[in-house]
Amino acid sequence: MEGSLGDLEDTVEKWAKIKFEDNKIGSQKKLSCENLAYAIDWKKVSIDHEQPEFSHSDKQVRPNAVVLFKTFFTNTTDHQQNYSFQTTRTTKKTADIRVSSTFTKGGNASITLKLPGDILELGGGFNCELAVTNERGQTFEEEISWSVNSEVSVPPKKRRSAQINITEVKYSCDFQLRSTVRGRVKVSITNPEDNNSLVKHLEADIFQVIKSTMKQKTGMTFNEATKEVVFLSKGHAAFSFGTEQHVEVRDEPLPDGV
Repeated sequence: MEGSLGDLEDTVEKWAKIKFEDNKIGSQKKLSCENLAYAIDWKKVSIDHEQPEFSHSDKQVRPNAVVLFKTFFTNTTDHQQNYSFQTTRTTKKTADIRVSSTFTKGGNASITLKLPGDILELGGGFNCELAVTNERGQTFEEEISWSVNSEVSVPPKKRRSAQINITEVKYSCDFQLRSTVRGRVKVSITNPEDNNSLVKHLEADIFQVIKSTMKQKTGMTFNEATKEVVFLSKGHAAFSFGTEQHVEVRDEPLPDGV
């Protein structure tokens, strides 16, 4: 990865420890922040993702790239014969999302990636957005079923083959995704050594928590007016899927001795 933009949960906990140590009163002075538990309430914090920006896109359409099934029909009689051609096969559609930099929350990425319009127009059958939770990226796979039920006519003393071909599309692109974090975060500090008794309750704007605590601020911008933090995630997406099937019937030479 180019680098992690930081973990929101770690940042809030670090902020809470600093606040606790700097504002101890009475019996709290005997407690170490490292021996306390921190329960973070995210209910009033929102993370909104903008439409991604895509660049360096590459699309390859490969007609008849995949042969799903092939069979032969041999007619040794003196009359035309009709044969049933019926089968079902499956292929996989794949979306491989690689993340070069992003922020995390509790060790997990928090990216909701809306797919490029080209992918949706090509009809790959993908959902309009993918939820990426691994900070390095994820691969999404799903099976597609292809069915055929037709009839093949074979003239006397002839042989024919029938096969199902799939047109395959490979599409790749780089992406940038802006995610806006806003709202207020709450932290309840408890003492596990004293029956989890409440030691202190903290609440603050997540904007101020991140700005005051995160040392590395590359990949993020701060809007003072709206109290919002915008994280810029980057990565690469690659898609592979079938778009249509073709049944191809060919005349074949008769086997020797027929």
